[in-house]
Amino acid sequence: HTITRSFERFLPQAKTLNMLPSYLYYREAMRANAHDTLLIDRDGRILEGTRSNFFAIKDKTLYTAPLERVLNGVTRQHVMAAAKQNGYTVTEMAVALHNITNYDGAFLTHTSGGIVPIKSIGDFSFTEIAPALKDLMNCYDKYIEAASTKF
Repeated sequence: HTITRSFERFLPQAKTLNMLPSYLYYREAMRANAHDTLLIDRDGRILEGTRSNFFAIKDKTLYTAPLERVLNGVTRQHVMAAAKQNGYTVTEMAVALHNITNYDGAFLTHTSGGIVPIKSIGDFSFTEIAPALKDLMNCYDKYIEAASTKF
């Protein structure tokens, strides 16, 4: 489960610059028994979580906010690489919150969880984990396993 709040980080690539709002919104998510708070820009588009990157998926296309709008998380980078290696298309485009019903699913990425499927955003719930998302999770696990054997 995720909740949403309107907020855009100043200089999103600077991880340590003014993290107080993200910290407060993350605490709010915890109080709401949510995994994270999704940050929504002034135009109603989902940018990222307070401690995660956000993706939506439709068929074998991933949608994520453009790099200049979000922190370029390491897990985000690896998910995108694994997706491309396995025939997925990655489109850097922030998803409008009011259009989330047009997607098969959504997920977060972060270091400790890898790919974390989103069950609900506010009052909207996905009915299942999309088959393409399940496949992507498997592809990502294999990608990470292969990368770890190189070291």
